Amino acid sequence: MTTYRCECGWEGQTSDMKADCTTGSGEEDWSNHICPNCGMWQELKDYKIVEPRHLFNLGDFKSHSGATLPWKVDCDALEVRDWRCIAAVLAKQLMPFGSVEGVPRGGLLLAMAMKQYVTQGGLLIVDDVLTTGGSMEAHRAGRKAQGAVFLARGSCPSWIDAMLYTKGAEW
Repeated sequence: MTTYRCECGWEGQTSDMKADCTTGSGEEDWSNHICPNCGMWQELKDYKIVEPRHLFNLGDFKSHSGATLPWKVDCDALEVRDWRCIAAVLAKQLMPFGSVEGVPRGGLLLAMAMKQYVTQGGLLIVDDVLTTGGSMEAHRAGRKAQGAVFLARGSCPSWIDAMLYTKGAEW
């Protein structure tokens, strides 16, 4: 399946896009496609084709905190429908929340997916992967909040829940 990238940074398949108009007979006209993130329309040939990514990768990787890791989870490999599923799972294990913020850049797609679960309550801060928790703590900036991540590489601070855990950041 071919993945396309819009100028705004959104990546996805044509099934995630919308046609920009309908024909006189009411059929969708797929000559132009609308980006679901920024709303820009353009011909499919004008989107960049993205090389396939893999969610799990072995090798030497530098984490956001500067640590060298023997493997990584590349959440850019996840599609919009994956983030929707992750959001649904997390929403069932969290207390109600009245607003959601994503830690740039990894938490932004998860935050978008979590918005449909906003009801009442406090702030929810989300990110894709937690290694040390430094990015989540920096984003929280002393505010009262609950946190959630897709994957925690080890234990989480008490205010953060994870959908998936590994035994330790070093592996």
